[in-house]
Amino acid sequence: MEKESANGAQENIFPKSGKMSKAIRDQLDSGIFHGASVALDKSSGRKRFLLNVDEKSSLPFMTWSAGQKEFMPLLLSLYHLIPSGNTPKKENIDWVVIEEPEMGLHPKAIQTVMLLALQLIQRGYKVVISTHSPVLLELVWVINNLKEYKAKGNELFDLFDVAKTPELRRIFHTAVAEKEFKTWYFEREKDGVHVRDISALDAGSDNPDIANWGGLSEFSS
Repeated sequence: MEKESANGAQENIFPKSGKMSKAIRDQLDSGIFHGASVALDKSSGRKRFLLNVDEKSSLPFMTWSAGQKEFMPLLLSLYHLIPSGNTPKKENIDWVVIEEPEMGLHPKAIQTVMLLALQLIQRGYKVVISTHSPVLLELVWVINNLKEYKAKGNELFDLFDVAKTPELRRIFHTAVAEKEFKTWYFEREKDGVHVRDISALDAGSDNPDIANWGGLSEFSS
């Protein structure tokens, strides 16, 4: 959608009708953009992102928060991978690799990114996330425990504090009832880097690699 502004033509990037569902857009707005909109400004003869705080205030890309700048490439990729509706995954793409999505983001925003990862999984992608954040592992810990007790996934509505929509219900049910989540830990030692499967994420494990990453901290609050 094009609109004219005092600075010339702008293409609306976020929120954008037809790109993701309203429930997901609302989470992105709450967790990352906080009521501001993102536009692609073309008035100067070159394209540049603007964060429109209100009708009179716009912030150029380099003045955004670190998290907002880090998130933009992911947002544009998600537009391509998960359009609105029940469109299945792209036939020529099987894997989605996301590196340290927590960079510059506070816990609420990290939860939003995790919700997007679950949507990718529900569409049929295999998702690999490289992270240093225990918050992401807490979600995996929760899902594995829900799977153990044969839950349907409705408990995730409370965890993410989101409205109960049919789309989110499908996303949560798929994660808990149909998918498998694995966690690996990489540790540098004298003879090289060792890879360990810590998928149990059991806080009571005798293995410190598992115990130190298992259980709940941020999510429990």
